[in-house]
Amino acid sequence: MATIEISLFVRVHDAVHHPGVSCLERFRWFRFLDRHHYIHHVDNRANTNFLLPLCDLLMGVLRRELSERELAQWPSYEEARSNVLHPTFDDRVMRIKP
Repeated sequence: MATIEISLFVRVHDAVHHPGVSCLERFRWFRFLDRHHYIHHVDNRANTNFLLPLCDLLMGVLRRELSERELAQWPSYEEARSNVLHPTFDDRVMRIKP
């Protein structure tokens, strides 16, 4: 059973960090987990268990939205996902433009 859980964790986590590759992305539950995990990258103290958000709720670290301050500092989930799937590069400094 542990092998199955670890395999699921690795596949979902890889799909979250490498968008546009996995067939898991077509599922509604995956999109929920992907957004849930994005909030974790903005606030590392929140949403620490991205496969089981129920555990985040029970531990008091569940967040469903970014704050206004965070939205001013970071792109929205949709913008971040779009930037990863369709990056635009600045040739002068060779980095992804926000």
